[in-house]
Amino acid sequence: MTFWSSQSLQAKLATIVDKPNSAAVDCNAITLRIGGEIYITPGLENTAPNLHTKKALAVDEAFTIPPGQFAFLVTQEKITIPQDAMGFISFKARYKMKGLVNVSGFHVDPGFSGPLIFSVFNAGPAPVHLQRGLPLFLLWLANLDAPSIERKTAPAKDGIHPDVINSITGVVDSIYALEKRIEDNLHKLAEEDKSLNNRIHDMEKTQQKLLIWLGIAGVVIGIIVGGIIRNLILPPDKPAAAAISIDNPAPPDKPATAVLPSDNHAPTDKSPEKPAKDPAALPGEKQTNAGVRGAGK
Repeated sequence: MTFWSSQSLQAKLATIVDKPNSAAVDCNAITLRIGGEIYITPGLENTAPNLHTKKALAVDEAFTIPPGQFAFLVTQEKITIPQDAMGFISFKARYKMKGLVNVSGFHVDPGFSGPLIFSVFNAGPAPVHLQRGLPLFLLWLANLDAPSIERKTAPAKDGIHPDVINSITGVVDSIYALEKRIEDNLHKLAEEDKSLNNRIHDMEKTQQKLLIWLGIAGVVIGIIVGGIIRNLILPPDKPAAAAISIDNPAPPDKPATAVLPSDNHAPTDKSPEKPAKDPAALPGEKQTNAGVRGAGK
């Protein structure tokens, strides 16, 4: 078995690739590009994984293969393997270093004709970014010692057939997917814990306000109830001026008490002075006195 050199590839390129391009020959391999259909297994964020299907890509449209997910990628070129040769397939090393692994097999049978379908798995920690038309795949050819009688005779189907997709449907629970699910659950629990703490804080604030209002209401009610009880047990005090009843009438008014003279006006034993007699009246007075005495005789 002899692998074809770059010279042999360039010489026979038109018989191998439907759209030959001499720039596609890389050392002793033919570079093939990503075609217009892809299928990527759904991730945890997909709400309807059973409805997930293949996707048609526009020219130069980009896509990603998430960590832990499988993908089917079809080549843009159609190839034909001679009956006296066989092909070996892989893809460029820089994408392998990102964690992309070829799980579709490593050879192409003699007589095969049509686009190649690569099955890949992202075993890396991050998504692998690709796009339509990207030169990714590599094809090597080697001669057989004779044309193979057992070979592929029917042309391969264009695109990704549903039978291929049915072999790998549903969510793939990879280590990355499980880790992401755990992180999502932890984040959800943290959010619920934060929400619960906020609710408890709000309840504590409401309880404090309620206790304050209950304290104020208790003081007011205590004052009111205390006043009612005091009025029921102890009669209210009455003013002195109004404390008069039939059984205890008010005393009669007392006469005014004469004010005693002070020491400066103390009474004396002397009789008040008699008024002076008028001298002219003296004889008459004597007569009167005489008449009184005569009458007495």
